[in-house]
Amino acid sequence: MFKPSTSSVSGVTYSFRFMAKDWRYYKFINTERWRRLRAVQLAKQPLCEECMKVGRYRLAELVHHREPIETGVTLAEMEYLAFNADNLESICKKCHTAVHNALGSHNSQRNKEITARRNEQRAAAILALFED
Repeated sequence: MFKPSTSSVSGVTYSFRFMAKDWRYYKFINTERWRRLRAVQLAKQPLCEECMKVGRYRLAELVHHREPIETGVTLAEMEYLAFNADNLESICKKCHTAVHNALGSHNSQRNKEITARRNEQRAAAILALFED
């Protein structure tokens, strides 16, 4: 049986079972750099930005990447998306789940499509290196 791995950061436990499946994602979010950036974001904006759009005021518990890290094709693109402060949003758990459900990002078929597209882009980039 699959047992999801977890991580506890600032008293919040994250389950990686429902998060991105790309190992590079974990490489970025399991760093001191990410923990510092996350803390700065939550200090700068302690309220859920999605709740505030509809007039609710709830404490943010998570930091969400507006454009998912996994959409980057190269490692440099993924790093930019991971650590770009303009790509971050303070968000509560309820809104975070709603955002991901609306995007279909917890959908295994969508994840397969993203992986296939990323692999095609990488293959094209490699082939372009050998063209004259």
